[in-house]
Amino acid sequence: MSNRVIYGNVYVGGVSYPCSFMFSAFNDHTSTPASNIVTVTEGYGPIIAVRNLGLQSFAIYSERAQLVATLTGGVTIFRVDFRSGQTGPASPSAVVNAGGESHYYMGRDGNFYRFDGSRCVAIGDAVKTKIQAIMNSSYMQRAHGFFDRQNREITWFFPTKGTTEIYGGITYDIDANVWSTPHQFAFSLSAGFEWDEVFDVTWADLTGTWLTLGDTYPTWTSMGSSSRTTQMLGDADGTMYIYGGAATDNGNPIEAFGVYPAKPLAGDGQIVRVDCFEAYYKQTHQPMDLEIHLGHSGYPGGTIVYEDAQTFDMSSSVLAEAEYVDVNARNVGIKFRVTEKNQGFEWHGGVLYAYQRGVAA
Repeated sequence: MSNRVIYGNVYVGGVSYPCSFMFSAFNDHTSTPASNIVTVTEGYGPIIAVRNLGLQSFAIYSERAQLVATLTGGVTIFRVDFRSGQTGPASPSAVVNAGGESHYYMGRDGNFYRFDGSRCVAIGDAVKTKIQAIMNSSYMQRAHGFFDRQNREITWFFPTKGTTEIYGGITYDIDANVWSTPHQFAFSLSAGFEWDEVFDVTWADLTGTWLTLGDTYPTWTSMGSSSRTTQMLGDADGTMYIYGGAATDNGNPIEAFGVYPAKPLAGDGQIVRVDCFEAYYKQTHQPMDLEIHLGHSGYPGGTIVYEDAQTFDMSSSVLAEAEYVDVNARNVGIKFRVTEKNQGFEWHGGVLYAYQRGVAA
């Protein structure tokens, strides 16, 4: 900002300055004089991230506060003002700039926040308890997120309990203020970023060699095809995937699934008859198969038996209606699974139709 590069939580000359930021020389990002350092009040904890707020200011995210540094000129180049005392981000990459309007971030406490430069407010109270129950708080520094400009949605990825890998995720619609159910991925999605996806061009269409590729195609338009901004994900093995698309770079799918544990729907000595489960999803633009499995047991603590999967194409309807015959149980749960290329699916709710049957066997 202001023709300078800003660095937070810096390490200079063998000394760590976790509560300070530095700024480069004017119009020269390669030069950062040692005197260009500003210390923020240490009571707020180490700086986790700095993000641009416009031409004249930037946000500072520490462990326990949100501050704004504003260009003033003169001897004191930046003035730093306290804005809010909310919990800070889980990691630098957990702070997402949603098209320049506001910053959104996943907090160290499992909640989610929006900061517009004036105040920071919690937006994730509806999902906070669920996220806290499944996240691995010891490795939240690995959390990251990105902004889907086309759908105006933010997706965060985070490590789940029992592993240090990033198998968890959740999506937020910033206009509708609506959350998806938590995602569970089959791959450890350790990185994500925005890129321009070029249509109708494949590796076989390109000519020349790697050494001359830049000469043959100096710009995206040189390839003679349209493009749009999409999101790319990388797993811990180095494989790349298009998020929200129907293809990957090597044909492997991003599998996702969710489980709602079986709960008692009848009292002691009673059972219910399950007729139907209706699941409502955001309709996809390209074919995507969704499997719904009904799980049930006859008594508390009993082994959960899952019915055969019923499969639905979520590009054809927003409703998946799974019907059942002669399913009698006391405890009932649902498991859903996406086995094809994951397209950022969202569950918008469901209805389970179950009726009292009488005395259990």
